[in-house]
Amino acid sequence: MSDTINNINTEGGPVIQGGTFFGATFVAKQYVNAQPERAEEKIAIEAEEVALGKEGEKCVPFYNLVVYQEKALDIMLKLHELIEPQTNPLDIVKPIRAAMDAGIIRRPTWNEFCKEFGSDKLKSKSSLSKYTEGSYRYPGKDYQELVTIFEGFKI
Repeated sequence: MSDTINNINTEGGPVIQGGTFFGATFVAKQYVNAQPERAEEKIAIEAEEVALGKEGEKCVPFYNLVVYQEKALDIMLKLHELIEPQTNPLDIVKPIRAAMDAGIIRRPTWNEFCKEFGSDKLKSKSSLSKYTEGSYRYPGKDYQELVTIFEGFKI
């Protein structure tokens, strides 16, 4: 069950224009409406929900992969902001891997990725696997800058 959110501004934060946001649409809308107690209630409910992925494997909403749940919405907004405009598989997965290396999310499965960002965002499961593998080294200073940005979400 994916929803699309359009032009949601998180009270001075980034504006998301379009994008699929599995499980976080309600939370984002409540956050915008300054009802964080309702948003936390919804997060708790979703944490208990388990969905079946394409291949019948159990997977949790991507939102629940976030280690620091207090910052989960902000982290998800940042991931969408960085991933949505990308078309190259390396650039699509780079923010996810940076968040992993920063220690704020765990490695997503293919089904978890597809539920959050759409099954057409990456053409193959192997791209997600290759670029989130711990042995893959991202070149350039921009990758370390992404890791630093995600480290800023640690509480």
